[in-house]
Amino acid sequence: MKKISNLMFAGCLAAVLFLNFGIASANKGPEGNGDKADHKEMNRLGGMKEKLGLTDEQAAKMKDIWKSQQETMKSLRDQERVDMALLRQKVDAKASDSEIRTVLDKLSADRKAIQEAQESMTKKMKSILTPTQQAKMLLGVAHHMEGMRGGMKEKMKEKKADRKKHKKESLTTDTKDDNDR
Repeated sequence: MKKISNLMFAGCLAAVLFLNFGIASANKGPEGNGDKADHKEMNRLGGMKEKLGLTDEQAAKMKDIWKSQQETMKSLRDQERVDMALLRQKVDAKASDSEIRTVLDKLSADRKAIQEAQESMTKKMKSILTPTQQAKMLLGVAHHMEGMRGGMKEKMKEKKADRKKHKKESLTTDTKDDNDR
């Protein structure tokens, strides 16, 4: 049970990092500087500080953990992308099963390293946050993820409706073409 709880917490914290730093990275200025991103990061940290009731010391430690995790995850994800591209090349080139297995094993190791980095971050954050703050963070992330899933469901419904519409239009056009002959 404790292992499941830790994995859920790690997953939620990973989502927080993805949302916080993925967006922050996308908000860098045209020169690649982090001015705009740093400002947004501080706003998010301030919001989290308020929602979780973090002390100034906790907020500073959390910021350090997030920055370190962002750097770690970037290099791990970059390696994973490189290995995925290699896998694509091997499959396209009809490489032997043993060559493909080697790349698959490397991808498995990449994912394990990512999971270990997330678990390490979880331990660090748990050492900073009180159980109540951990619970608030977990509930906040779960609520956010629920909203994202709801938005995704709506997009899926829209896509399905569009496909039906296009299929119907295509059938109508095909029937019309047949009648013209």
